[in-house]
Amino acid sequence: MKKKDPSKALEDSLHEKFCRSYAGICRETGIKAYVEASGEELSEEDAAMNACRLLKKIEIRERIDYLREEFVKSRNSWIICRLAEISEKAEKDSDRIRALVCLQKIFGSEDAETDSSASPDITVSFEGRPEE
Repeated sequence: MKKKDPSKALEDSLHEKFCRSYAGICRETGIKAYVEASGEELSEEDAAMNACRLLKKIEIRERIDYLREEFVKSRNSWIICRLAEISEKAEKDSDRIRALVCLQKIFGSEDAETDSSASPDITVSFEGRPEE
């Protein structure tokens, strides 16, 4: 049997909705994810049984893992964009510097002050004037 690509939506719409709900809004709560995906009034026992049945399927687990990874990438991209915006447009220099330090931690060393690989020739300027 050919392995399914987890980046592709599942053919069964209930299964796809379950994966999206489990990976996102309902985070790790199979009962809530199944109830949300089915859109039906179910007993907790029925929802648990159906969620358990789906979670045993490898294609369901792989799809959930893929969706989680995509969520993290999306969230991280948003955070990076927001930090870049703050570093460029914040009114206070201290806010700009904090945003730059956060970006440096994301892309570089954990300790910007003691990182010997950081270039000493970088000059940071705000509003056209170099900071001393």
